Amino acid sequence: SSRFNLGVKGDEVVHAEGKRREDFDAESLRKYGEYCCNDAELTYRLWHKLSEGFPEEELKLIDMTLRMFIHPVLEVDDALLCERLEELKQEKLELLGTLKSKLSCIDEEAVRKKLASNKQFAELLKQFGVTVPMKTSPTTGKQTFALAKNDEGFIALTEHEDPFIQQLCAVRLGTKSTLEESRIERFIDIGKRNRGRLPIPLKYYGAHTGRWSGLDKVNFQNLPSRDAKKKTLKNAVVAPDGYMVINCDSSQIEARILAWLAGQEDVVQQFADGEDVYSVFASKIYEREITKADPLERFVGKTCVLGLGYGTGAAKLQHTLATAKPISVKLEEEKCKEFVDKYRDVNDKII
Repeated sequence: SSRFNLGVKGDEVVHAEGKRREDFDAESLRKYGEYCCNDAELTYRLWHKLSEGFPEEELKLIDMTLRMFIHPVLEVDDALLCERLEELKQEKLELLGTLKSKLSCIDEEAVRKKLASNKQFAELLKQFGVTVPMKTSPTTGKQTFALAKNDEGFIALTEHEDPFIQQLCAVRLGTKSTLEESRIERFIDIGKRNRGRLPIPLKYYGAHTGRWSGLDKVNFQNLPSRDAKKKTLKNAVVAPDGYMVINCDSSQIEARILAWLAGQEDVVQQFADGEDVYSVFASKIYEREITKADPLERFVGKTCVLGLGYGTGAAKLQHTLATAKPISVKLEEEKCKEFVDKYRDVNDKII
C-alpha cells in the first residue's frame, strides 16, 4: 500500500504480539480495532489498484472460488462415510488377525505396530532371513530403509518367493493409514464444522499452470472414482433439493492441451480423428502395430506420452514404469533413454 501511496499500514499488530485479550486496556483495544479497519480499507484500495487490466473472466472465477467456500450449498452424508470408515477398520482388524499368532503378538494392535514401524518391520524381515531393501535418502544422502509402497525394493518383497513374506507386505500395506481413511475423516470433520454443509476449498491459480489446487488438506479435483467402494467419498457429496451433482473428467486433457499449445499438429489431428494416441506412440517405440489388445505395450506408450511431454527423463520413466500399479514394466535405463529420444524426435514442437 505504501508503494502505491494508498496509505500506511500501522504497527499496532507488532505491539500486540504475545498479548491476550485480557492484556488490552480500552485505549489499546480501540487502537487495535482502528488498525483492523484501516487494514481492510487498504486491502480494498490495493485490490482496485492491482485489478486494473485483470481479465474480467478471471475475476468472476476468483469470485466463484470464494463463494464455493464462503457460502457452501453442498451437503455431506455423514452416515455413509461413517459406515465406510467402520468397514475399513474392520478390514484392517481381519488382516491383522491373520498374523497375530504367527508373530506371537497379544492382539491386533501389537501386530499393527510391528508392521507399521519401518524399524520393527526391518527387524521382522531379518528374523525371517530376508535382506532388508535399502535406498539413498534424497534429503540426507544416507542409506535408509526402502520400505515405502512405491520403493522398488519393497515392491520386490511383495513378489517374494516365500508366500509368508508376501503376506507380511500385503498386511503392512493394508493396515497403514490409507489415503481413503484420511479423506473420509477429513470430510466428516469438515461437515461437523459447518453443520453438515460441505465448503469446497480450492486455491485459485494454485498450480503454476493456472489450475486450482487443493486446500484444507483435501482436493476435490482428485477424488477416487474407479474403485466401487472408494467412490463412497463422491457419493457422500449431496446436492440441495432441486439440484444434482454431476461428476465429469476431461479425456486425456494433459496430452491434448500440450499438443495444441505446442503446435504439434500431427498429434492434434490424431486426437481430432479419434485415434488412440497412446497406441500410436507405442507402435513407434516397439516398431510394430500396438492396439488396446496389447495392454502392457500400450501402458508404456501412455506413460511416455503423459510424462515425457512434461519433462520426465529416462531414470524417472524407468522408475514410474517399474512401480506402477496394477501394471508394472521393468526396463533397463538405456531402453528408457531410447524411448525418450524417440519421443523428442517425433514430437519436435513439444520440446
